[in-house]
Amino acid sequence: MEFSGTQTIEAPHKHVWDYLTDVNKVAGCAPGFQSLEVLGEEHWKAIIAVGVGPVKAKFTIDVTRELQEPDVMVCAQAMQEQH
Repeated sequence: MEFSGTQTIEAPHKHVWDYLTDVNKVAGCAPGFQSLEVLGEEHWKAIIAVGVGPVKAKFTIDVTRELQEPDVMVCAQAMQEQH
C-alpha cells in the first residue's frame, strides 16, 4: 500500500503538524486499522485487516519513523512482519 499525492488542508500549520506526528491519530486513518502497540519511541507494531469480498486477511506491520524535520516532513517505513 502506498500513500502519495498532495492535499490542501485549511487549518493552522501547527494543528496539521501536531496531527501528522501523533501516531495514534494517523494510524486510525489507515484502512482496516485494528490496533497499535508501542515498541519504542519511534517504533510501533500495527495490526491491519483487509478483505476483498469473502477473502479476508490480517497483517502485522512493523512501523518505524525514520526521519523527521520538525514542521517540514516526516518519513516512516512500514514492513509486514514475517512469521
